[in-house]
Amino acid sequence: MVVHILCPECSEDLAEVYPFYVSVKNAYFNSLMSESKKPIDINKIDFKSDVLPDLGFIFEALDIKNMCCRMHILANTNFEIL
Repeated sequence: MVVHILCPECSEDLAEVYPFYVSVKNAYFNSLMSESKKPIDINKIDFKSDVLPDLGFIFEALDIKNMCCRMHILANTNFEIL
């Protein structure tokens, strides 16, 4: 897994908020999937904006306002499972 410790653009510490983001995102999507009849791949869920609502509420709860930080968190890819 590749996660920047600091945002390369603004030097915000992303390592302290990333595990919380992942756990909240997974819990939120698991609750949505239990209501949905269509199977959804949880590893590709960030890219299905036409299917699922915006994840901005997680970033607001974490007080991440910079778009560069949001972009780096959303763009994190676990290359071991691809």
